[in-house]
Amino acid sequence: MIETKAPHIPYLKKALYSRLRKFPWRRLEGAYSKGTQLRKYFFDLASPSKMERRNGLTVLGEELEHQGTVYELSAYAIGPLTYLLNRPRYPERRRVLDLLLRLACGTGGFTAHRKLSIFRDMHGEKKITREVLKEASFLKKLRTHLIEAKDVFYLLLKDRDPHVGSAATAILGRIRGNARERV
Repeated sequence: MIETKAPHIPYLKKALYSRLRKFPWRRLEGAYSKGTQLRKYFFDLASPSKMERRNGLTVLGEELEHQGTVYELSAYAIGPLTYLLNRPRYPERRRVLDLLLRLACGTGGFTAHRKLSIFRDMHGEKKITREVLKEASFLKKLRTHLIEAKDVFYLLLKDRDPHVGSAATAILGRIRGNARERV
């Protein structure tokens, strides 16, 4: 089977690079890997190869959100992902929206598990409190980035693809409760 190449936007990788170069890669972590190991997969999203784009999205999906838990890297990923959504001919818009919806619905691991006695026994109250505060900071940043991208989601409501419009609606619904202004 011959792979159909995506409509190539020549500046896409360059535009992604300008958004990604500011990431503190060494400090960031995903579910299983360090940020420095995940950088390549962000660039795969701009590949003309369908297989590379989908592999990049699969790996990033597993790393940015795992069983409802999101990570600090997830907050940084919002900008590049919404940039891709804003490209009308970007072929993986459905998958990017699905990932963004999972991020919008996610919470921090310590926040989600703090009430479990086995978790408290394993980590201790001091560490849990410290980690919950860290999580609150990056969760706020993640939601702020989603709110800042609301215009992109509004534009997607008019998309011909009903899945795209539906996912955009779901994301707007998730961020509405977190916005100070009317979303």
